[in-house]
Amino acid sequence: MPAIKASSLELRYDVIVVKPLRGNSDIVRTEKKYDRHGFGEVIIGNPETLTRHTGKFDNGFAETEYRSVNKGDLVVYDDSDAIEVPLQLNDEESPIMVEFIGVHDVKAIDRRIVVLKEEK
Repeated sequence: MPAIKASSLELRYDVIVVKPLRGNSDIVRTEKKYDRHGFGEVIIGNPETLTRHTGKFDNGFAETEYRSVNKGDLVVYDDSDAIEVPLQLNDEESPIMVEFIGVHDVKAIDRRIVVLKEEK
């Protein structure tokens, strides 16, 4: 499968790219399918606001919570709808396997601070 180049990637507003931090040996078999609930590092985040419905309704509208998913965050997510593909971050590096997931599949976020290297 050819790698997708990050420089030419256009994502939908509700999609993020995650590098899984689990090996194939960590996948648990269930009766119907592989249970692949994931844990990973966000490679390409969603700078827009992530909306999560709390299940409370007021005058017919769902109450919502707002948060964002940023590059460098560690996330716990349900990857049953994830799309796994090779992604080439830049021309010098080899492609890595990543998963494209919807922000609604994110169950928890561990915030990380990303330190950008200064270009020389």
